[in-house]
Amino acid sequence: MPYAADYRTKVFRYNLKPQMDDNDDIFWKYFVVTDMEIWACSGKGTFEDRFYRIVSKLHGTSEIIKNIFYYDGVEVKIVPALSNNGDRKIQTVEIREVKYLRASDYKVLRYDGFVTLKSPDYRSVVSMFKPLDVFEDNRNVKGIVLHQDNVGPKITSLRGVGTLGEDLSVGSNPKKSVGTDKDIAVCTRVTDDPRLYTPQFLPKARKLHPSEGDNKPKGTDEIPVSSGEYVTMDLKEFSNYFTVTHQELWRCTIKEQKDSEKIFLRRVTELIGRKAVKSLEQSQALDVWNYKLKEDLKQTNKIQTTKSLKLREYYYFLPQSNEQVNFCK
Repeated sequence: MPYAADYRTKVFRYNLKPQMDDNDDIFWKYFVVTDMEIWACSGKGTFEDRFYRIVSKLHGTSEIIKNIFYYDGVEVKIVPALSNNGDRKIQTVEIREVKYLRASDYKVLRYDGFVTLKSPDYRSVVSMFKPLDVFEDNRNVKGIVLHQDNVGPKITSLRGVGTLGEDLSVGSNPKKSVGTDKDIAVCTRVTDDPRLYTPQFLPKARKLHPSEGDNKPKGTDEIPVSSGEYVTMDLKEFSNYFTVTHQELWRCTIKEQKDSEKIFLRRVTELIGRKAVKSLEQSQALDVWNYKLKEDLKQTNKIQTTKSLKLREYYYFLPQSNEQVNFCK
């Protein structure tokens, strides 16, 4: 249970009064969790000596304009944040916390000793994110490291994410191509483009607005889709559903005959969902994970779990026209 209250990083909001408060609403207002590791540790082997090592990584959901106070075991890094427009760059924080909890009662411990970290003895990657559609191809050919993104043959696919929440559509598909399957593009990172972390560089996101009289039950085991129309989110709604945790821009060149070359740009954007999602209609160039967003005990004494998404979009486009393209199709 990655989001159990005992594991969650404590976030306190300082008020004018000399008091602090911490609850789930405050936490989710200011942060999303981008990763979490839970390690079971033991000392002499007795139950009393057993404890957990919790490593949490958080990303701010909005601009941080005042002070942040933090304790031992917490690292803070200033990172870019999504701005409302391109006129002013804003920043937020990336936080990494390491803490130790006593196994018997989840009380926070101080531990000054060393730990030996033993990875699980199976191939599955232990992660809070479950891959739904993730592809990555890295290979070494004659000393050259080659990478291929998730831009497979599928056009648009629909998949179930959870049993509760909204029906979303993310991404877009190109109509033109550049290069062939025999080409190798050499890409160089661009870090000073003013469009990074602005609305101009966001993936297209839409939410399904059900038709009038649509009373279909929500939360079936099949892919739960209501009839209606997908409507594009504005910036405010997008920010309520997603936090941009990372964005890159690359300038890619394809060498051609007679010393000519073709150039396209490669944009990579990572998002963490902040609200429950029921289904996702995705474009062909999207890596998709889901994760447990929250667990509540219903009045029927059944655990109700909501899930959200982690997304990585690969977007190729031409520098002159900004037109989206495929590469090697």
